[in-house]
Amino acid sequence: ARQIIPNSKCIRCDCSETIIHLFFHCEFAPDTSLAPWIISSIWTARNFLIFQKRQFSAQETMVKEICDAKEWKSAQSTLSPPTR
Repeated sequence: ARQIIPNSKCIRCDCSETIIHLFFHCEFAPDTSLAPWIISSIWTARNFLIFQKRQFSAQETMVKEICDAKEWKSAQSTLSPPTR
């Protein structure tokens, strides 16, 4: 059985925890969101279909989105901050 806790607070920032807060407003959300990657992959798949007449399945689109997100994340962790 699900354990739904009414009027709960976010364990990360102590704000009122709602679905909107969890996915969009919590300071933790921007670091973990796949939404931009999903949107970008859908747009890219659309462009391939329109301009190159190449169609990708939903599964192929999601695999590409996950690979792109992992590649971006890996590149971020290998960059050094600029020195002055």
